[in-house]
Amino acid sequence: MSLWHDMSWVPALRHPALTPLFEGFTLAGYPLFYLALLPLVHWLWKPRESHRLVAFLIVSALLNSLLKDTFDDPRPDAAFALDGRVGDSYGFPSGHAQLAVVTWGYLAVMAQAAWARLGAAVMILGIALSRLYLGVHDLEDVVGGLGLGGVSLALMMRWQDVLAARWQALGPLRQAAVMLLPLIVASFAWPEPDGPGGVLALGAYLFGWWLGARLLPQQTPWDSAAPRRRGAFAALAVLALGGLFYGLGKTGGLLVSLGLGESAAFLLQTGLMGLYVTALGGGISRLNGGAEPSKG
Repeated sequence: MSLWHDMSWVPALRHPALTPLFEGFTLAGYPLFYLALLPLVHWLWKPRESHRLVAFLIVSALLNSLLKDTFDDPRPDAAFALDGRVGDSYGFPSGHAQLAVVTWGYLAVMAQAAWARLGAAVMILGIALSRLYLGVHDLEDVVGGLGLGGVSLALMMRWQDVLAARWQALGPLRQAAVMLLPLIVASFAWPEPDGPGGVLALGAYLFGWWLGARLLPQQTPWDSAAPRRRGAFAALAVLALGGLFYGLGKTGGLLVSLGLGESAAFLLQTGLMGLYVTALGGGISRLNGGAEPSKG
């Protein structure tokens, strides 16, 4: 077996003190973590750039899912796995590694500070190594994910302003079509017979995020408030995040009880989550007295 696929060396590296560390890193690559991170970036830091980050992250996740289902590359033998959340998904390229580069790399660019670059490097390396340590990806998967993430980030930084300008020129109806039509096509043309599955939910989240930003554009970051009010805004963000996760646990069952199928309920649920984040941010920024709308 080649080095790219050989996992026999991994168990020898495991230690009781290291396992919780790498489990923590790997949790930072799962959807629940992003559902907490993205609202906080939008509410408390950079609302305009957060629109770009969300779109970039979701497009990258869609690409990763498409490549996984195209290559059908199996994961390492289940005997090596310490992470049972991967299910029956394929291995190449590693979504954790790819999205770590995309997310933390872009956040470091947004911060434009040495500490942010160092923190991004730690998170990217930690998340990538965690997939090897936990035995759910081989070296080929992780290197492929890092490489694809790096190329994606470079292209995003090169073209983001051009793409943003073209996006704004489309108008709301064409923007909605650009988001929804690829998802409709994917439903019928996906390489796996059971379709794109959770990929559609990512599109629904992006659509809800966009809709909330159009209905109530966020005008200023919450941290632009007077220093004495920043603590109150931070506390409000924590409460709002708690509300988001509370709703996440309640709305799915409620929508099914109203007669929607589970798939339709899940799509509507994720769309409402995106709507919640940006509409709430817009409402708070108006209370803060902002003047310059920020739609991304």
